[in-house]
Amino acid sequence: MSDLSLDMKVSHSVLLSIQEGVKIYDQQFRLIAWNESYCKLGFVPREHLRQGMPLAEILKYCAESGVLGEDNPTNWRRGV
Repeated sequence: MSDLSLDMKVSHSVLLSIQEGVKIYDQQFRLIAWNESYCKLGFVPREHLRQGMPLAEILKYCAESGVLGEDNPTNWRRGV
């Protein structure tokens, strides 16, 4: 097993063991990984999450579904 494979398995195990909701993004703000606890927070349903999903898409979903309150999504998306 390569060191990278071992690192990925360890990282995955650590992510799964964290009780708080965690999601990880790459340098381009694309979703790399998340844990079950994040799904339970209710921001984005599990079935909508996918690897490579842009942060802007997640924020848009949250805004349109009302999770972020009543603010207009157009206002906050300008900063993403």
